[in-house]
Amino acid sequence: MKAFRCLASLIAGAAMLAVMGTTAVGQEGGGAGGAPAKLLFLTHSQGFKHSSLPVAERVVVELGRKSGLFEATVLEGYKQERDAIDLRMISPDYLKAFAVVMFFTTGELPLDDAQKEALLAFVRGGKAFVGVHSATDTYYEWPGYGEMIGGYFKTHGANDEVLVLRIEDKLHPATRMLGDTWPLADEYYQFGRGEAGSRGSVPLSRDRVRVLISVDTERSTMGRQAGMTKGGDYPLAWCRDYGQGRVFYTALGHREDVWTNLTFQAHLLGGLRWALGLEPGDATPRGETSNPGR
Repeated sequence: MKAFRCLASLIAGAAMLAVMGTTAVGQEGGGAGGAPAKLLFLTHSQGFKHSSLPVAERVVVELGRKSGLFEATVLEGYKQERDAIDLRMISPDYLKAFAVVMFFTTGELPLDDAQKEALLAFVRGGKAFVGVHSATDTYYEWPGYGEMIGGYFKTHGANDEVLVLRIEDKLHPATRMLGDTWPLADEYYQFGRGEAGSRGSVPLSRDRVRVLISVDTERSTMGRQAGMTKGGDYPLAWCRDYGQGRVFYTALGHREDVWTNLTFQAHLLGGLRWALGLEPGDATPRGETSNPGR
């Protein structure tokens, strides 16, 4: 496993250089006239507050600066107390300045109905939404959000166990640098599939999202993964079209060292490139009977 990690690190460095280098191919930046796109990153938490949130903000700002793809607006939402979260700025006029909204959030954040519709309309109208890790542990009481992002968190196991991840789409900008598999220690989410007692009313379905990464249960021990079983289906990253817009989600990113991992950064940056429309990638769902890894 140590040799596997060393090889993965070497591949990661090359992958990050490749992803960064593609910025100038075909289109510079992600905004009008070649200007960097504007990204709004929310890290507000009314549920569990991840220690990696400040690291995430720092990494996203740096990724935007180094790649030239985007300029990130971060609000240090993680610093706000649960009962004092202020999102009054969210409106159609405010969102108009951005090309992509990114969530690393938890809980029922204080948006009124008009603000919620403004976010959905923003994406449906041709903009992008990117969710990281606990973005699916957000807005269980707002089905429109669950439908947009694709599903809701159900449970997780230990956050320090290395699992082997299967790369199901090796051509997508978010995954093509990863090879066939990717060993990583993180906190691995499982998602509600419509079971009784699942949180949120929107089940995760391969009929509605294109799964990019899942757990390779044959190569992973899963000894402390809250009921994961050999042969089970555990998606971890996916994309989908939403109206005229694009949605990319990765369940990775619980741990601080994941955010500083060059492979993860390349994965995230590739997802952002796709969401911004800078690189093509198939978002067609392949269905529950599809062959993972094909």
